[in-house]
Amino acid sequence: MNKKNLLGLVFLSALLSCAEPAPEAPDDIEELMGFLYEHYEDEDDGALYNGLTKLGEWLADDDNRAAATEAFTFTELPETAVDDLDERERKTDKLKGHGVLTLSPHKVEDIATLLGSKEFENLYKDKYDEYERHFEMDTDCFADKTCDRVTGTIHAVSSWLGGAVSMTTDLEVGVRWVETDAGWMALNRSWLLRPAFGSCCDFVLEASYYIAAIMPDGNGAMRMHASWAELDYGSVPIPEEEAASRALQTTIDDSANTDEYLSNR
Repeated sequence: MNKKNLLGLVFLSALLSCAEPAPEAPDDIEELMGFLYEHYEDEDDGALYNGLTKLGEWLADDDNRAAATEAFTFTELPETAVDDLDERERKTDKLKGHGVLTLSPHKVEDIATLLGSKEFENLYKDKYDEYERHFEMDTDCFADKTCDRVTGTIHAVSSWLGGAVSMTTDLEVGVRWVETDAGWMALNRSWLLRPAFGSCCDFVLEASYYIAAIMPDGNGAMRMHASWAELDYGSVPIPEEEAASRALQTTIDDSANTDEYLSNR
């Protein structure tokens, strides 16, 4: 080996040795889901690999898995997870939400590809007053994994609280592949672009953040969902516990709707 090549190898080795290791994932389930939310946009997969590996280990415990299917109350998402989403100043001290595990007979690839496509509109044509997805890129590359992520927007008009309130929401949504030792996994993340105001009663959705990890599970997949929101109910006469229960049921129903659509495709 000549001197020039040797010096090049030494320089490369020095660069690699100086590279910071990917951050370790936390053990607590809410902190772990917040960690995945915060690192979703990382160029390097290291943090997401660590987070999904930790989540897989956590869900391998029967007690944890059973508890996750029953759902958790979530109340904390670090501001560092939302600081760089867009130009808006965002606070997370008033967020409340949930985490829940849902199981699917379908493959990770089938679920993730549907979530990252315009086709997903078909699930909600009859369930929302309006539901539109827009992608400024060809999403076919995501289906065949020649690109690792897709990003789009959602415009929806829907009824809340059993039809008591109508609301228009605009969100950014993304789906991303991550390759792990357990196979390909995907992350599905979204957030509310701006506060949404209800049709009556001073009802306001101030903020909403969602992420799901889609992971292999036997012949199917499992989806660990986490959702945080800040809601001002105004004069709507609904107990906080009932509102939280409805939000949780919406997550469960959305997962079931996806499975039903894939089964009837």
